[in-house]
Amino acid sequence: MRPSDNFFTIIGFIKLRRGRAWRKQGAALLALVFIFCFQAAGGVVNAARISFDRVPPIISQAQPSGKIYYADTAISCVTNEKSICRYDFADVDYSLMKKVMSSMDGGLKHIQNLNLPRVGDYAGYIRCRDEAGNTTAQSVKVEFSYELPKLPEGALKISESMPAGKIYQDDIVLTLATNVAADCRYSLLDADYSLMSDGFLTDDGLSHFATVELGDYGDYVYHVRCKNRNDNTGANVSAKIEFEYIEVGKEGTPQVALKHGVRVACIKYFNDDANGECFGRNDCVCDLDCVNGEDDVDCANAVAAEGGAQSNWLWAVAGILSLAALIFVVFVISEFKRMNQADMDMV
Repeated sequence: MRPSDNFFTIIGFIKLRRGRAWRKQGAALLALVFIFCFQAAGGVVNAARISFDRVPPIISQAQPSGKIYYADTAISCVTNEKSICRYDFADVDYSLMKKVMSSMDGGLKHIQNLNLPRVGDYAGYIRCRDEAGNTTAQSVKVEFSYELPKLPEGALKISESMPAGKIYQDDIVLTLATNVAADCRYSLLDADYSLMSDGFLTDDGLSHFATVELGDYGDYVYHVRCKNRNDNTGANVSAKIEFEYIEVGKEGTPQVALKHGVRVACIKYFNDDANGECFGRNDCVCDLDCVNGEDDVDCANAVAAEGGAQSNWLWAVAGILSLAALIFVVFVISEFKRMNQADMDMV
């Protein structure tokens, strides 16, 4: 000890050993040292507390885990001391984790909201650092699976929504089916059922249709919402009807008009206003029902191909008849000449 401006500098060495109590608390290298300074006469001048922290925080209760059914969830954990926690979907060092979790309860609880982009399996990694700068050596892994919730038996479902793909008519029919009796509405804007003013017509509550007149050529998305007639909760199910309205003759499509703006199966019927048959004319109508779900383009191509085939067949028949007539004429002329020559020989 040496005096300096009425103060003394005291230097000492303390050997830290693991104690049973420290191990029990998980603080293997944490020590508390109390220093007391006395005057020469024996009175206490001051007391100081010095802590030595070399222990990283302990992370527990990491969430989420198992299966979750909503895209909006949160990643969270608890630490045994005040800390700042970070997370990432790659197991990297604490300093490389850019996503910092919000802390509460004096820095002991940590949470951050997540919006999952897709259905599937996820693995997140959490690391924390305490006030003394100690960082967890190993990350804590959170594993979970995002799945869509399963509808209960008998829940309202929408299916067979039409049209889809490419269509060529401005007057179309929107159609869909429900598995239970329901009332359905539609709109070009995604709105709540109560805000949609246009409704589908239905006889049995299961098959629904609505006539729509399109405007400009291009992509269309009709938003559909249906409500179970036997459900008084006001809950509704949504769906989309998406298609592209194309001008006939554009993008290499054949000059064939379609009777319905729906996908068709090309069971080939050809007709015009005259006699119910069509021979390669480009004003023929594809008069088909929606059976197997082939595109309108397929139907139009089939119409053109069938019409062309019929036209080629007619030309082939005409060519054969013309050739036969020519052969017959040549034969008649040659016979006539032979008979004349025979008569001259007789003379």
